[in-house]
Amino acid sequence: MEVPGDTAFASSANKGWRWLKAIVGILFGAIALFVLWQSVDYRDVAAHFGKAAVAPLIVGLVAYALDFLLRAYRFKLLLEGTRHEIRFLPTVAPFVASFGINDILPFRLGDGFRVFWFHDRLNLPLGRVLGAMLLERLLDLVTIVLLACLALMAIDAEVSDLVLERLRWVMIACSVGGVLILFSPLALSRLGERLRQSRRRTIALIGAGIASMSDAIKEAGTLSRMSRLIAFSLLIWLLESVLALAVWVSLDGTVSEWLKPFFAFTIAMLGTLVPALPGHFGSFDYFGVLSFQAVGVDRDFAAAVILLLHLLLWLPTALFAIGWLILAPKSGRRVFRPAS
Repeated sequence: MEVPGDTAFASSANKGWRWLKAIVGILFGAIALFVLWQSVDYRDVAAHFGKAAVAPLIVGLVAYALDFLLRAYRFKLLLEGTRHEIRFLPTVAPFVASFGINDILPFRLGDGFRVFWFHDRLNLPLGRVLGAMLLERLLDLVTIVLLACLALMAIDAEVSDLVLERLRWVMIACSVGGVLILFSPLALSRLGERLRQSRRRTIALIGAGIASMSDAIKEAGTLSRMSRLIAFSLLIWLLESVLALAVWVSLDGTVSEWLKPFFAFTIAMLGTLVPALPGHFGSFDYFGVLSFQAVGVDRDFAAAVILLLHLLLWLPTALFAIGWLILAPKSGRRVFRPAS
């Protein structure tokens, strides 16, 4: 379904809100990095970096590469729905490049690039591509909340029992709510249609996005297919968490304490919901170190793990985006065809 009045992804957003969000992100990201800088001994952090073992990092990066291949394949499935067929390999590079563009440039320009590229090359309506992206984000959010909830249930955290108990219940409620949304496209569609009738442009655009996501959920197919997509998303995030464990082990963390980096990884990822600098600099690092401290990890060691992990999450996609944008052909054949 097309989003009314939209000719490109960038034009669908309120410009004032985009600028406000960018300014808030810059301020929060800069403040978070400053607070982190002031609270750790960077000579100790550098000493931890100097002890990093290479072999675990290679394993982690291989898992990260596989993670992105699976992400690209999941996006292909979301775009296909039950009525189309898309060649997979030609879509991988632009998909990965869109993440790299987001990691370098503000305003989520990588999302706009992805919507335009897949709309142009696959000859799909903008609303359909946008709906698939919204469903992708919802799947990611539900999945990472589920994993964070499981980590909270399993880990012996050194925070007050009352705080931990409340946080667990909040995470459980978010997990259940997210899963229900994924299995309730009709209710989501009705909500989207009501919001679209609002005279306020921002609310109407939110409603259009919800309606697009509802259509994408419907296109995903049966309940069993949605269940497989959720399971597939869990596999994706578990693969990405391997990189966190690899960094932990590389810097001489104990393998038996693997729940600590896993917990910190999930909370740091949820922290990226807070506006920050491009590449989530500031929010990821601040919440990652904070969550490590909550489970008894030394602050300097926590900072070393989080900063190295962030670098390895950010640098490959950023470099790939730059290389692909320079070397990729500016035109090419479309990679869409109807399913037989």
